[in-house]
Amino acid sequence: MLIKKLPSIKVNVLIYKEGNEWVAHCLQMDIVATNTSKKAVEDDIISLIKAHYIYAIENDNLENIFKPAPSEVWGKIGSTTKCEIKKISFIAPKIKEKTIPPIKEVEFCFA
Repeated sequence: MLIKKLPSIKVNVLIYKEGNEWVAHCLQMDIVATNTSKKAVEDDIISLIKAHYIYAIENDNLENIFKPAPSEVWGKIGSTTKCEIKKISFIAPKIKEKTIPPIKEVEFCFA
């Protein structure tokens, strides 16, 4: 019997400083977090991504998980100085016998 490996999802997050705050914007989900430190905003956006994903799954609203950020935000990715991939441990819950792909990586790009 062939066991099929479930694909995983990688999301991109643009991080930049605006005044005294760090802004993290998940490009595939159009979710934004702000905080006064870079580390805190990274943690906050990961928490928001997980919460958004779980909420959509639990409410059988999979078509609304991915809503791209506006094009001007995507355009900032061209001015990034560095990107780094952070592995996260997050397995989506099974809902109504559906197996949902896990989010395993967040790519942080700094502008």
